[in-house]
Amino acid sequence: MALILLIVINLGREAFEAGIFRLAELEYRRSLFFNEEIKREDSLRLAICFLREDRYALASTLLEGKGDKGSHILAKYYLARGSYHSAVVELMDLMLSDHSDSIREMLGLALLLQGNIKEASSYLPIQNLSLKNDKMGLLLSSLIPGTGEIYGGKPLLGLIDLTMNGATAYLLFRSIKNRNLLDGLIILYFLSFRFYNGSRINAMKAVEGWNQKEIEGLIRKQGWDRWLSFY
Repeated sequence: MALILLIVINLGREAFEAGIFRLAELEYRRSLFFNEEIKREDSLRLAICFLREDRYALASTLLEGKGDKGSHILAKYYLARGSYHSAVVELMDLMLSDHSDSIREMLGLALLLQGNIKEASSYLPIQNLSLKNDKMGLLLSSLIPGTGEIYGGKPLLGLIDLTMNGATAYLLFRSIKNRNLLDGLIILYFLSFRFYNGSRINAMKAVEGWNQKEIEGLIRKQGWDRWLSFY
């Protein structure tokens, strides 16, 4: 029995090291059939196999009580999955006992992707990040529709919105001038409000897209994207 267990465990380890995680999981689970407990490092590997399949409930029971290594695995999983708040919580706990550059970098990355630029700058060199203000984009398009989109790096969309809003404003003016109040109300409610509010929404999206592109470019340039893949 001991020999069979040893063979199964070794097969699981070899499969894990080779990146064949489904096979590794199978072998580790077979070992649990022969023995209710497996070594700490093997249980961590099995937890990683579960997390790769997004089976968090199974993984969490294996990672419970595993200390910094368990928290480190969870932090990497949360980062790769896009659960940045959960990653920050795990990494903040890790920072109490581990001040290594890798932990600081992961924490800064999680904060950056959360949008907490000021906090992220305490852990990462992001001084050259060129971000735009979404409130400024909204204000510009509120005053002159289309200008917020141009500010957000979408000049063609801005010109289209400016043209559409200008055209509806002209039609509304003509209706009022000719005292066609019904036509004016139809234009106001079904065209003017829609194009005006659409421009404001587009401005916010344009600025958000610009900032996202800048952040992703910086992450790739600095090589921080290596933390966004999970094993």
